[in-house]
Amino acid sequence: HVLSSVKLDENQFSSLPEQLVLPNNIKTFSFKHNLITSIDDQSPLSIWQKKNLTNLKVFLANNSFDCCRSQWFIELLKTTSFVGDASLLTCANPAEV
Repeated sequence: HVLSSVKLDENQFSSLPEQLVLPNNIKTFSFKHNLITSIDDQSPLSIWQKKNLTNLKVFLANNSFDCCRSQWFIELLKTTSFVGDASLLTCANPAEV
């Protein structure tokens, strides 16, 4: 059997791990209910986009995104279907300075 899905929900991830850059046979990654606050153009999703890996999905609901620091990710959501639960993503309020 080949591992095709990795579920890492309800952990303490604060960013997407670099290992996602080389997904091998895995097609689905789930990081719901973690501590991810921003996804930028250095994330594995950027590599997926550049390699046009359209068959991969990541699920990210219930993370507290800082949308001010995730502009690249917000633009990515408009142009790709990598994020399987994009409609469930919300912005956390920016912290007061």
